[in-house]
Amino acid sequence: MIGAPSDPEDLARCVAATRPVTAVVHENRLSEAEPALAPLAREAVVVVGAAVGGHRSFIDEMRTQPSWLPAADVRGDAPALGIWTGATAQMVSHADVAAWLEEADAGRTGHDQDDPARAVRAMLRAFAKGEAAILA
Repeated sequence: MIGAPSDPEDLARCVAATRPVTAVVHENRLSEAEPALAPLAREAVVVVGAAVGGHRSFIDEMRTQPSWLPAADVRGDAPALGIWTGATAQMVSHADVAAWLEEADAGRTGHDQDDPARAVRAMLRAFAKGEAAILA
């Protein structure tokens, strides 16, 4: 979920509204996030960092995964991204993401060098090609 709130009460509302099946949380935010994540099974919470507090470790999970996975067929209307608006989640489909990338590639609607979403588009293009990408 892009834009998940850091305030514990707001995060609890976000979790209640979106009903995630898993959550990835940085160790620095775990103590404040745990009450909001209580509805999730303990094994559904994955913690990035060393202090996992009895949850699954992101690093350990990554180490046990194959280094390469084949691309999965996904319907165009399947959710690709969720964006928390403060009251609800706005879901963006795979087809919408593809159209957004194509529109930017075609140079339409003001997608210029100063566009803050440029890095996100570059990351998504890299993922589509099976390349590594870092969002910085």
